[in-house]
Amino acid sequence: MGDGSDHNRVIATAARETLGPLGLIRKGRSRTWLDDNDWWVGVVEFQPSSWTRGSYLNVGAMWLWRNTDDYDIYFGFGYRIDGAGFADASEAAFEDAVAAMAVTAAEHVRLLREQLTTVDAAAAILREQAEREKGWAMWDAAVALGLAGKRDEAAAMFRAVADDDDDRDWWVAVRRDAAELAQLVRVDPAEFDAAVRAWIDRYRDALKLPRGH
Repeated sequence: MGDGSDHNRVIATAARETLGPLGLIRKGRSRTWLDDNDWWVGVVEFQPSSWTRGSYLNVGAMWLWRNTDDYDIYFGFGYRIDGAGFADASEAAFEDAVAAMAVTAAEHVRLLREQLTTVDAAAAILREQAEREKGWAMWDAAVALGLAGKRDEAAAMFRAVADDDDDRDWWVAVRRDAAELAQLVRVDPAEFDAAVRAWIDRYRDALKLPRGH
C-alpha cells in the first residue's frame, strides 16, 4: 500500500477471505474475529500498534464460564504470535504481509480446535497453567476439572481461589463464588454443571452468540 491508507480494509478483507471459510465471525467492525466453540471461543486479533499503522497478530482462547459483569474479549490461553511479526501499512508489501498473517491465524485456530476438543483436554491444559499463574487461571482450571468429573481436584482448586489474599472488590466476589462451588462441585454435580451452563449462556448472550450451539 505504501502510504498506509485504508489499511483496516486490507486487514478485514484478508481475514474474511481466510478466516470466514473456517466459520469465524467478525466482532462488529473491529479487527477481532471469533471462533465459536460453545464453552470457549477462539479469538483472533489483528492488534494495532500505538506508534504506526499496521498489525500484530494475537490468537488464543477465552472461556465463557467466568461469572463476571464485564463480558470482555480476553485471552485466557494463548496470545501474541511472535513469529507473525508486525505488518507495517507503510510498506509496499503490506497486503501480502497481512494475507500471510491471516493464514498464520488460521493455522493457530486449527491448532486450538485440536487442543480443546473436549473439556477434559482443556482441564489438563488449565491445570498446568494454574500451577504457574494465580487468579482467573485457577478459576478456569477449577471449572474445567469440575465439568470433567474430577470433583475432588476441582474442589481443591476452588478452595485455592477462595483462600487467595487478593482483596480487590471484584475478586472478593469471585472468591466468594469459589467457596460455594468448592462445596457444590462435590455434593451436587448436576447443580454445579447447571450453574456453569448458566454463566456460559450469559456470556454468549453478551457476545451476541446464538444459544444451543
